[in-house]
Amino acid sequence: MGLDMSIVAKVYNFDNKDKLEKELDFEINYIELELAYWRKCNAIHNWFIKNRGKEDDCKPIYIYIKDLIKLKGICEEEIKNKNNKDYKSELEPIPGFFFGITEKDEWYYKDMEYSVKQLDKIIKWYKHNNNISLYYQASW
Repeated sequence: MGLDMSIVAKVYNFDNKDKLEKELDFEINYIELELAYWRKCNAIHNWFIKNRGKEDDCKPIYIYIKDLIKLKGICEEEIKNKNNKDYKSELEPIPGFFFGITEKDEWYYKDMEYSVKQLDKIIKWYKHNNNISLYYQASW
């Protein structure tokens, strides 16, 4: 058990939708893609709850692309200021029963690097796919 988090996209119109519906003999309203996945990255979870959620209740939270652009910039600043003791971070690890450690150690910074990489990919992909909705969801 532990904190598992993801960003998913619901894609409403996609190539070969009609062909796939005919082949499966089902109506397809959307397909869901997992675009990013974290395990026990509680600082990212805390950011989503503070900035997009109202309650930490394991339900999907609709997110805007501007949220991901902002979060990517914050993660880049975290990496850039790794050794700066005076840096005021916008990402703070939080304790929780299954949330993992709250120290900014090597795993924390690996999560930041992964976040920048995945968020960059999502942002670029989103610019060419406007028939999607983005969601953040966590479970533990």
